[in-house]
Amino acid sequence: MQTTDDVERGAWLTQRMEQGTGSVSETTGTGFDAYVRILHPVPSPDSRREPTHDGSWSTRRWADVATRNGRRMHRLVQWGRLLGLDDPDKDGTSDVGWLDPGLLAALAPILEEATTTPDDLFAGFWEGGNGQDLPRRRVLDGPWRSYVLARTDIDELTATRWAAAMDPDHIDGLGTISLELLWPEDHAWALGAEIDFDSTVIGGSRALIDAILADRRFEAYEVAEDDDLTWDSDTVNRPAPANLERN
Repeated sequence: MQTTDDVERGAWLTQRMEQGTGSVSETTGTGFDAYVRILHPVPSPDSRREPTHDGSWSTRRWADVATRNGRRMHRLVQWGRLLGLDDPDKDGTSDVGWLDPGLLAALAPILEEATTTPDDLFAGFWEGGNGQDLPRRRVLDGPWRSYVLARTDIDELTATRWAAAMDPDHIDGLGTISLELLWPEDHAWALGAEIDFDSTVIGGSRALIDAILADRRFEAYEVAEDDDLTWDSDTVNRPAPANLERN
């Protein structure tokens, strides 16, 4: 990826983001036909210490943790609530906002089919996090965060090597760099991965959202643009005793 100062190219999206709501539209903007929320796979406890025999890190599916803990899966489920927590910063939840480049690579071919400009994409990195060490002179100001922009394409996202190139300390499967925004030049869809949330949201056509929902590789739910994604929005699973799986 190459960073760019052409931040006006993102104004169409930030103008559609609703400030201070903690909603889907704050992350991805209003006005799309449909929205999907993709839950971020969470590293298993052992994977935080060493990789498996093939060099990869294992992850847990949310549904498996929910079953073990007697919790319920639903479209607004929150990772902390699956663990029975009443504080989003306790017991291993701090990295759940990270969009794994491997997950993005799996999404890339589906996103490619939903745009006429797969070779002309823009990625946004929060200037206070992943973007702070990237070269730039200007940033895209959103209602909540400001972003360093980079030019990219579907092929680069599919290969995943971009993460290591942008972050020398990146380790495949347990890296540190993660993009927070992504959209094509034709504005057919937008992807948002707010670091304080535990999922990635994509807004786009009905066909795109249906294709993602139908792919069993993803734990995904359709959501509405005004749905609350903050850590305590899960009113189905409430804080629980300390005997639940929390690592």
